[in-house]
Amino acid sequence: MKQYKRILITGGKGQLASSFSSLFSDDYKIYCYNKQDLDITNTKNVENVINEVKPDIILNCAAMTDVDLCEINEDDCYEVNFKSINNFKYSFNGLFIQLSTDYVFNGKSGPYFENDNPDPINIYGRSKLNSEILVNKLFKKNIILRTNILFSKNSDASFVSWVINNLKNRKNISVIDDQFNNPISVEDCSKIIDILISNKCNGIFHAGTNKVISRYDFAKIIATNSNYDSDLIKPISSEEFFSKKNIKAFRPLNSGLLSNYDFLSNFDLKNSL
Repeated sequence: MKQYKRILITGGKGQLASSFSSLFSDDYKIYCYNKQDLDITNTKNVENVINEVKPDIILNCAAMTDVDLCEINEDDCYEVNFKSINNFKYSFNGLFIQLSTDYVFNGKSGPYFENDNPDPINIYGRSKLNSEILVNKLFKKNIILRTNILFSKNSDASFVSWVINNLKNRKNISVIDDQFNNPISVEDCSKIIDILISNKCNGIFHAGTNKVISRYDFAKIIATNSNYDSDLIKPISSEEFFSKKNIKAFRPLNSGLLSNYDFLSNFDLKNSL
């Protein structure tokens, strides 16, 4: 059993929360709450759950992550992603782990290290950057973990599942070829969280695999690893894709997250598919 024994996880139905709970149920006493049981925007609800669970750690996976919905519902976005952090300060003084994103950067000069200057270009990114600042202000012990393109083979909401399901049905798909990231599986991201906790880390950390690639090339790797026809995958520019889909929010194009810490830099993309 780890030094920290009790972890409260918000956003319990999400990919990362489910993965961490599954992988580390023998190492921690995990309390995983979904939105129905823990509404992080409700101060009283948050206080009641914390008083009941008495966690040593809060892993905040709850967030409004639909980037285009955030763009047209700015108030809701800030309420969930930023203002809700205040609701934990009254009854919790342990280690607060906040999930963040590469969208805190503008995507002009990536990939980025932890000490690079943020400059978000959409409302979602700004809400997450503000949450980082607030977490650092409110909680002496904190970990801010930035991720990019979290994926899981076991979730229908994952990019990997979307690619596989379409190729399995012999459907052509168009994938953006000028947006770059280094995707990481929820399993590897869960392991990173455990490493950070075990090493009593504090501050901002980046989670990503060792390969910065385009979405298009990532889709091709998924196809090859799953023995599906990669010729069904067609490249499309972000400009053309966004105009076709009526996308509301700008995305950082040349992104990706690299780490100054060696122990966070050994995760292989292909091995996690």
